Amino acid sequence: MSHAIATQTLEEQKSLVAAAFRSYLRTVGLMLLVQPLVVIGLAWLVPFGGTDPTRLRIAAFLVGASACSVIASPARAYLEAAQTGYRAQVAELLKNLAINFVGLGVALLGFGVLGQALALWMGSLVQVVVLLATACRLHPNVFSWSLFSAPKIKLSSSLRVSTFLFDVAAKLSLSADSLIVG
Repeated sequence: MSHAIATQTLEEQKSLVAAAFRSYLRTVGLMLLVQPLVVIGLAWLVPFGGTDPTRLRIAAFLVGASACSVIASPARAYLEAAQTGYRAQVAELLKNLAINFVGLGVALLGFGVLGQALALWMGSLVQVVVLLATACRLHPNVFSWSLFSAPKIKLSSSLRVSTFLFDVAAKLSLSADSLIVG
């Protein structure tokens, strides 16, 4: 992204961001296809004594849905490359605050693991909305609805494989940790 911002025109930048969004959408689609298998087998994979398997499956579904926040990764990368990474950090801070406050609220109401998973999902949703809204507000020439009609370009395979696997693995491991600890 840094190289694209420094050397490419706005249309080329828009094409690069659109290609990144399309790639992340495919990744999220794959995650959503695999998630039901994990949710169904969760009670078998992880023994939870005394926990209602239905509530556990709903919680696992919410944690998996929160991992879909990788969809905002191109916006985060663009903000960081445009020397406004602090705004991406504000989105991360708001996510953490939302998780903590919602998590505390649902814990006080007695919702347990399901409530904590709901808090994680809501925090991730806050982060996605803030990142995309910030990117659209600061860079309207690159981030707009016309982004999806931008000319298609192919991302290099090294960028696609390493970046996507790292982002997806990080989101899933952080999300799963919250559920297991909760």
